[in-house]
Amino acid sequence: MRSLLYPIPRGANRAPLGIEEGALPFVGEDEWHAFEVSWLNARGKPVVAVARFRLPADSPNLIESKSWKLYLNGFNQSRFASRAGGHRDPGGRPGQGGRSAGGGRAVRCG
Repeated sequence: MRSLLYPIPRGANRAPLGIEEGALPFVGEDEWHAFEVSWLNARGKPVVAVARFRLPADSPNLIESKSWKLYLNGFNQSRFASRAGGHRDPGGRPGQGGRSAGGGRAVRCG
């Protein structure tokens, strides 16, 4: 299955600077804020929340912003029995998958 998330390799911008994967001279993360994430509860009532996502700087890819927005909007008509059922994590490492702290299902980028 193809992911909606479009990966952008970090190495393309790091190589000209002499920065090698696995030997980053810095630590950090990309932090994304979603000020309106919505889904439907089990009865079909819309639920809206604010979310924050963190992606480590040592991940091989970052996520193209438009694909991220489309991915999150894909939950608008999805039903979840509880808030915990709606947790999904792009893995923190786009292109590699992963798990959220809430035990959500991982998705892959690419």
